[in-house]
Amino acid sequence: MRRNFVYIPAETSVSEALGIMRMARLRHAFVEREGQLLGVLSYRELQDREIERLGSSPLAAPPTAVVEEVMLEVPIAVTEDTPLRIAAARMTRFGVGCLAVVEADDRGPRLVGLVSERDLLRAAYPLL
Repeated sequence: MRRNFVYIPAETSVSEALGIMRMARLRHAFVEREGQLLGVLSYRELQDREIERLGSSPLAAPPTAVVEEVMLEVPIAVTEDTPLRIAAARMTRFGVGCLAVVEADDRGPRLVGLVSERDLLRAAYPLL
């Protein structure tokens, strides 16, 4: 699990989020407000929305859209004590490349880290 990660505030514009993800070379970013996990963004989906917007597709997010309007609202999550094999199974089952690591909070799940496909590979093959 990585505790150092980039998250994007819910009120960030879609264009700005795409720029952040491009600059940081992120495939996924979690969306949060005041420490509470709200959703997840996919770089590929943001790119597709921007292409649609530029091409005036009816599915495109308007230029003023914020990430809270386009994020996947139910990210797949695990806790810090979830076994790696369960995390890997969830990633495979849901076809996602990363999982939010959360802990319970009175206001909802609080984002504390993330685990990605790369993290699982490193755990499986520590000598690489």
